[in-house]
Amino acid sequence: RAGKLTLPYAAVDVEAILRECITLVKHLLRNKPHVRLKCTGVHLPRVLTSELHLRQVLINLLTNACKYTEHGFIELAARLVHVPNAADQKADEEAQMRMATMRFTVRDTGPGIPVAMREKVFEPFEKGYMPGTGIGLPLCSSLVKEMGGAPLSLTCPPSGGSEFTFDLQ
Repeated sequence: RAGKLTLPYAAVDVEAILRECITLVKHLLRNKPHVRLKCTGVHLPRVLTSELHLRQVLINLLTNACKYTEHGFIELAARLVHVPNAADQKADEEAQMRMATMRFTVRDTGPGIPVAMREKVFEPFEKGYMPGTGIGLPLCSSLVKEMGGAPLSLTCPPSGGSEFTFDLQ
């Protein structure tokens, strides 16, 4: 199939991926003493996905947050949003992983993204009003879709900051 990636799927330890991503980006905040980096997500089941591509998406979102946040916090979070029902509990572990839905969120207290730019940031080479190449968010969005996830979404609360969220099943 032209234009389609073939992703290597495996049972991924979500908690380990979260910790690893935080470790990999915390050096980006060494000159930003007023920014806290936090991670939430405990007792999470494994998820059947591409570990490499999940890591790539999370690191890209965290890197953007580190780049634009000067005060406050950056949070990487994961939580189970759909748990297999009692009848599904009889399924083997791999089947249960396919039935569970995990939500990933990267939230920051940076400047946020202006309303007029919120749709455009997912278009290739659209840099919006900030510096960059304009390929990171479109690539993340594409990888999330290729992993079978719900589209990468963006919300910006009135108080400021950005929140990027996606679900993987």
